Amino acid sequence: VDIVPEIPKEDYPNVWLTAGGFRILMKNGELVNQGDKSIHPRMVYGLSQDRRWLFLMSIDGRQKEWSIGAMDQDSAALMKDAGAWDVINMDGGGSTTLCVWDFNAGKPVVLSQNAGKAVRRVGGNIGIYLEH
Repeated sequence: VDIVPEIPKEDYPNVWLTAGGFRILMKNGELVNQGDKSIHPRMVYGLSQDRRWLFLMSIDGRQKEWSIGAMDQDSAALMKDAGAWDVINMDGGGSTTLCVWDFNAGKPVVLSQNAGKAVRRVGGNIGIYLEH
């Protein structure tokens, strides 16, 4: 597992899954991109230095009484505090959504709150299934 700016064509046969993001924010524990300095909801992924842990962070936004969102550099700082070593901003704005599966109801439950808008149908999704 890695966060990289591109994948060389000769490595394509070795790739099992990819998810495209907007910009890498941290590499080797250091901020590498100030990124977007506007405040928006954010979806950010990070990896621990040993690649054992995947961090997923959804930052709500556009709600004065709840959360206004974050800048990219704020997102990177939060991920670093959580233990991430490499960080990528996956999205920002109304498509930022974090869900969990409700096994009893048989449907997803939305955890993020982006100005109360409906969940946008966006092709850049990743699902994680953990056996328990």
